[in-house]
Amino acid sequence: MKLTVEELFAHSLVISCDRRRLDIMRRGFEREGLPMPRTVEGFQFRHIADNQWWHAPGGRYVAVNCYATHVMCVKMAQFLGWPFVAIFEDDAWPRAGAREALERELSNIPDGCGAFFLGWCKRRNGDVFCGSHACVFFADCYETFIDAHKTELKSYSVDLSFRYYLPLRRRIAFASQVLFCQMNFRNGKWIYTGATRGWSRDPDPGFPRAGDVLPPEMAFPPEPPPVDVLYVVGRGAKDIDDRPLRWSLRSLAKHARGIGRVIVAGYPPEWLSPEAVAVPVPDEPGMGKQASIALCAIKAARAAGIGGAFLYSSDDHYLLADADLRWWPRYYTGEMETSAVSGHARSLVETRRFLASRGLPSWRRACVHLDTWMDGADLDRAEALVRDGAAVSRLGLEPTCVFNALYEARGGAGHELYMHDRKANAARDCDVKVGRRRPGFSTTPEAERDPGVVAWMEAQFGEKSKWER
Repeated sequence: MKLTVEELFAHSLVISCDRRRLDIMRRGFEREGLPMPRTVEGFQFRHIADNQWWHAPGGRYVAVNCYATHVMCVKMAQFLGWPFVAIFEDDAWPRAGAREALERELSNIPDGCGAFFLGWCKRRNGDVFCGSHACVFFADCYETFIDAHKTELKSYSVDLSFRYYLPLRRRIAFASQVLFCQMNFRNGKWIYTGATRGWSRDPDPGFPRAGDVLPPEMAFPPEPPPVDVLYVVGRGAKDIDDRPLRWSLRSLAKHARGIGRVIVAGYPPEWLSPEAVAVPVPDEPGMGKQASIALCAIKAARAAGIGGAFLYSSDDHYLLADADLRWWPRYYTGEMETSAVSGHARSLVETRRFLASRGLPSWRRACVHLDTWMDGADLDRAEALVRDGAAVSRLGLEPTCVFNALYEARGGAGHELYMHDRKANAARDCDVKVGRRRPGFSTTPEAERDPGVVAWMEAQFGEKSKWER
């Protein structure tokens, strides 16, 4: 069996639980000329039973988290019809000369192989041990791996990661040398010796040794400044007493860190306190809904003097879990629609076609149920695109997808997280709980009038925020 490096990374995913580690991993891959895999949000929960959100990877349940996310990636590959899937963890670090070594290894995969390990380690007694941080699973073993988790995952075993490959043990193969080790360092120095985990006393010249000072590309990026959050509020919000905006601001106060200014644009309500920046922006006549939202955000960002990246929010976005907005991911939900009859989906179809006609990245659909990054550096170009797009789209171009396309066109990559849970919009009830995969959600106008939803929201976000009088 033979694969090329391009084929491997066209069917590859990286599990991310820590954006800073993902930054470091990306630099290591760039150093070796390797493409960055598509990023998938890793499971981060303390207990399988109650699915409590957990922002600190590691600890007693780290093996369960790791295994559950691998299972999810295999299920995703099965759904997409991939002949194989290469799964990397965000602590994978390539050896020196990794691309050339990878080309050699991929040309010699044994026939009938079900799982091929690119990262592994050798115990002190000489036994080779699996390493989940870099491995390839082939399609005819997807079901075997998925079925195994139905019994193994229930055990809550701390050493679960040591056992979850056992069902495939007769079809496991290893690269002839370790191509990726696990990053593990403290106080600016490597901890592990050998390939990984310190189980081997034999130093590998392709990797740093324990005690070596970290190279510059592995330094954590500096702490970014606080992030401005810009809300766009339409005239319709006043019909329901501005409750969604109040709930959203209260969820921000309850769960968010790293907040700069809170800017409310469009038709800001009178009850905002001086802590919030109100920027009135009237709608332009003749513009569709999406175009009006985009232009409002662009004009308000200019008026507020935003020159860098900021978060665009809506008055029906609510946080459910603690989050540092400075490290907020770029969530997306797969590909933009290619066909639709009406409504928001139609706007996405027209946005995709328009962006493609301008030579811009057009496949990725930003998650509209969560806050989205925009950048002050893109305001002028975004405005030109939105105005041109208004001529071909009745609703206008989807603003989150426009800014995401401009970000990718500038070379931005590596931080996007696939939001595999699409159940983000509460319609008839509020059966939205703090989940293992969802940091927030949005509501429909119908839900905002539902007595059950209102009661649930008031219970969650009843405490007044500093942005309210």
